[in-house]
Amino acid sequence: MTALRSLGLTAAALLLLLTYLLIESAAPDAARHEHILDTLRAATLNDAALQRDVLQARTGLLRNYDPLVQSVETLRQAAADLRLAGEIARSGMRAEIDREVAAVAAAVDEQDALVEQFKSRNAVLQNSLIFFMHVSGQLHPAGGDALGREMGTLTNAMLRLTANPRGEAAAEVAASLDRLAVLPMQENERESIRNLTAHGRLIIATLPAVNDLVARLLAAPTSERIRAAQKVYLDAHGRTVAQANVVRVLLYGAAMLLAAYVAYLFVRLQANARALRDREVRLHQAQKLEAIGTLAGGIAHEFNNILGAILGHAEIALAPRSGGPPVRQHLEQIMKAGQRARCVVDQILTFSRRGERRHRPIVAQTAASEAIELLRASLPATLSLRTALRAAGVRIHGDATQLEQVVMNLGANAAHAMDGRGTIEIALDPIETTTDLLLSHGNLPAGRYVRVAVSDTGRGMDAPTMQRIFEPFFTTKAAGSGTGLGLAAVHGIVAEHHGAINVKSAPGAGTRVEAYFPRTEARESGEEGTGSMLPRGEGQTILLVDDERDLVLLGEEMLASLGFEPVGFDNGGAALGAFRADPHRFDLVLTDEVMPAMTGTELARAMHELRPDLPIVLMTGYAGPVPIDRIRDSGIREVVRKPLLSATIALCLARHLH
Repeated sequence: MTALRSLGLTAAALLLLLTYLLIESAAPDAARHEHILDTLRAATLNDAALQRDVLQARTGLLRNYDPLVQSVETLRQAAADLRLAGEIARSGMRAEIDREVAAVAAAVDEQDALVEQFKSRNAVLQNSLIFFMHVSGQLHPAGGDALGREMGTLTNAMLRLTANPRGEAAAEVAASLDRLAVLPMQENERESIRNLTAHGRLIIATLPAVNDLVARLLAAPTSERIRAAQKVYLDAHGRTVAQANVVRVLLYGAAMLLAAYVAYLFVRLQANARALRDREVRLHQAQKLEAIGTLAGGIAHEFNNILGAILGHAEIALAPRSGGPPVRQHLEQIMKAGQRARCVVDQILTFSRRGERRHRPIVAQTAASEAIELLRASLPATLSLRTALRAAGVRIHGDATQLEQVVMNLGANAAHAMDGRGTIEIALDPIETTTDLLLSHGNLPAGRYVRVAVSDTGRGMDAPTMQRIFEPFFTTKAAGSGTGLGLAAVHGIVAEHHGAINVKSAPGAGTRVEAYFPRTEARESGEEGTGSMLPRGEGQTILLVDDERDLVLLGEEMLASLGFEPVGFDNGGAALGAFRADPHRFDLVLTDEVMPAMTGTELARAMHELRPDLPIVLMTGYAGPVPIDRIRDSGIREVVRKPLLSATIALCLARHLH
């Protein structure tokens, strides 16, 4: 205990030392430093620009006072930005920097007040000068000899006054104005002389004040204050950087001490860490094996039941007949068992999200009704099934088989939760929400939806169980009674349709599962015909390739019954040899993908090179999708999933032959 306490105190002391040194070693922010320097340069330039613009405005060369206003605003902004300069220094230097920045701000305020006075007085002066020059230019050539001579004298005196207001030019202008007032002239000229006299006297009164404001603006201490602030700031910055460099050296030494201490701890903990990693790997492997075992056991249970039904009905159908149900009934049961096996495979593919589906606008109530009928037939007589379907004609954009699977899986799960007695209620209704909803297993954006709700009067479940029900392989059923994929498949289907799920349950109060599917107003432009009259061939020759000889024979019989001339091979090489012998003999190629020696895509590529216009259809029972680039390069027109039925084959061949 004492050793651990000592190690803890040592580590704490080192951490405190490192923290202090780290804070003290922080150099001033480079970007902020550059910003402050740019601000100082900008302030100096704008002060010079302000003095230049004042001189131009005084001589009448500046069209408006916007440059003056802009320069003052820029100086004010610079003074505000310079307040950040003190943050780079320690307390003593920070106070000095703040004083210099305050002096800059005061100088800018004083300069701003002078500019405002200058603008108002210079505007009056420039207006009077413009009027004076305009009227004098009109009267000088138009007046008589006395008036013309006096106007020339007045104009020359005014020019001297504007050039040097401190000389005797002001008195000369005033005397000339007095003489003009008593000269004989016409009445219209006298009115112009009176206005000229008023503006001339205004110029004599205003010009000295404007020149005084110009002198004060040119002598403003703003530039000196800026240079003083810059000197103090650069001095403080240099000291801070030097201090940070010294502290960095100390920080390096402390870091070396800490590194040695960490190395010591690492040596001590390395063996334990390796042991923990080994245990984690073994635990992860065990979890994977357990998950695979659970999946395999559940699938084996499902397929044992299916195989039992197939073998039992086949045995009865093959036995000598002495009454009993017709053979057709047993074959129908075998077909139903095969469809059930296909649903199990679909369930696995849906969960893994590797199955390919064709989404289209479908009437939700039609698909739900078909699923309910299948579910009703599979439920024991002790369970009651009630329905409330109120979504006639409402469509969703999805896959009818997947919607049926949602209803079937939720219904089957509800039946298992009631131990043989109780009531299941399945409801289907359209809803519309104007706000986003937070559900138990997802968020539902505002919009229009179709809600599939399945309720039961079973034993219910607690909150921890409810959070896990959609996890793959999770099940509350007894061993061998399920795969744990049913609800996981439901979750995958709803997510694929961009919907959400809400679960309400409590121990002893039953369960209600609601699945929301987005509605659509679109309608199916055309559906594949699946009626009793399937498309038939006209004697076209179909090259059929599959490595399973029994499937080749079965496929040949199906094709022959549909009106085609089948030529079957159980070997890709033999099929390619026959094709090379006569490429134009065959109207379409139907080949399996997974075959020994040569895959279906390899065979298709070789045939496509010999005859690019040949339709090729690829069959696959593999869970993963065939890469699109491989399909395109091989000239494959369509990919269909095994097992194939006559309707699937007939519709597929009709699409590519007619």
